[in-house]
Amino acid sequence: MTTALKKAGPSFPITRSSAPKSTIIPRPRSVPAASDLVLNAPVSLEIGPAILMPDDKVFCAGATGHTALYNVKTGTWSSGPDFPTDSGGNLMRAFDAPAALLPNGHVLCVVGAVVTSGVDAGWAGFPISFFEFDGSALNPVTPPSNAPNTLTFNCRSLLLPTGQVLYSNCTSDLQVFTPTGSPHSHWRPHISHVPKTLRRGHSYCPTPSRLVTTNSSLSRMEFSQSPSRFT
Repeated sequence: MTTALKKAGPSFPITRSSAPKSTIIPRPRSVPAASDLVLNAPVSLEIGPAILMPDDKVFCAGATGHTALYNVKTGTWSSGPDFPTDSGGNLMRAFDAPAALLPNGHVLCVVGAVVTSGVDAGWAGFPISFFEFDGSALNPVTPPSNAPNTLTFNCRSLLLPTGQVLYSNCTSDLQVFTPTGSPHSHWRPHISHVPKTLRRGHSYCPTPSRLVTTNSSLSRMEFSQSPSRFT
C-alpha cells in the first residue's frame, strides 16, 4: 500500500511556463507494420513521460490515455495498460505530464481528465490523478491536496536522495510523496572484470556489469531540464 502525498517544509515559488498549444499530426501512411502498435493513432506533440525501469523496459505514457513498453534489449514495443476513464468516460491523459522512477522499481505518474469543449478540447484538465505503474498494472495513489486545481503540464516531480519524490504544481505548495518497498538486491551494480594482479599503491577501475539510473521526467520538456541520478 502506498502512502499519500504530504506537504513539504520550506517552499519556494516556481513560475508557470507558457507555450503554444499542440496540434494533432495525422499518422503517416507508410509506417512499417512493426510500428503499428504505437503509431496507429494520431500523434500528440504534448506527450507524457518515458522512464527506463530496472527490467530494461521503458514505460511510455502518451497523451491519449494509452501506454506502451519498449524493451531496450530486444528493440521491440508492446502495449501497456490504459489509464482509467474520467467521469465523462474518456481515458485520462498524461498531457505534458511528469513521472519518477521509485526505489521499488515502480513508476509514479500523473494524468488528467479530458476537456471536452471549448478551445482546450482534447487537453487534460481538472482534476489530476496519480498512479503507480508496477510493470504490469496502474495502481491508484492518493493524490495531493491541490490535485483538484492542478493541470498535468504544471506538475513537476523529482526523486530525492531519500527515495521520496518532491512534487510541485508550479506554485509554492511543494509536497512530498513517500513510496513503500525498497530496491531489489540484484539491481545493485556487479563487478564483472578486475585485473588478476593488483599492486599496492596503484588505482584500478573495476568494470560494472550494469549501471542503474534513478531518474525523473519533468513535464514541459521544452522548458524543463529532466534530471537523472546514476548509482
